[in-house]
Amino acid sequence: MFLQKLPEHLYLSVTFLTRIPLPSFRRNLDQGLANSAYCFAFVGALIGVLTAYFAWLVQPLGLVNLVLAILLVGFTALLTGALHEDGLADCCDGFGGGHNRDRKLEIMKDSRIGTYGVLALILVTALKIALLSNLLEFNFLEFTFTLAVVHSLSRASMPVTMAIMSPAKTSGLASTAGKVAPILAVLGFGLSLLIIWIVFGLSPMFWAAVITLLVLAGFVWLSHRQIGGFTGDSLGAQQQIIEVALLAFFVSHLGF
Repeated sequence: MFLQKLPEHLYLSVTFLTRIPLPSFRRNLDQGLANSAYCFAFVGALIGVLTAYFAWLVQPLGLVNLVLAILLVGFTALLTGALHEDGLADCCDGFGGGHNRDRKLEIMKDSRIGTYGVLALILVTALKIALLSNLLEFNFLEFTFTLAVVHSLSRASMPVTMAIMSPAKTSGLASTAGKVAPILAVLGFGLSLLIIWIVFGLSPMFWAAVITLLVLAGFVWLSHRQIGGFTGDSLGAQQQIIEVALLAFFVSHLGF
């Protein structure tokens, strides 16, 4: 039964996390998302591999690493529809600009971007560009595997939060997606760690898990304190910070 549902779950996860055009499929995305959440790990790996492939395609142009890194950040945003970047901006605006829970949620729902959101996007994007520039110094296989596991694990962290927290409001995707079963959250997270273990070894897997769980725990605490639960925006912010933290770790790890 589980394997029979895998294609559908992959479809829903790809549809939600990317802008990859897929054939029409009669399925309610919101209602099936919780059961599909373990596939976020697979889709994250796909995003990383496609980004690395794009780097390989444009490499013959002879671009310096800094320019290539900028193009990679832009390509990933295009591939994902800047889904998590939008969440980061909204989350920072809401957490930083609201005086109470209701006001914070109101700001996060607003499509306009404020000062906190702009600064967050600038800082996170700058860090990504700087780290990718360094990562491009390593060979193509190391580069590809690193992007795959970073995008995979950072997205596999979201179902964990969805499993241990409740939605902060009764409307929106976070509430309609349903509760993620802990076993599915652990499955997706474990698959990402397994890939890291196979590719990089036990020690990098351990530290990648520690870094991810520390950031995740921080966001769980902060989201509970600020809005009493999670939203799609807070999950997006969590993914972005974990992505940057993991990129920094692997750049450092490959440099030794």
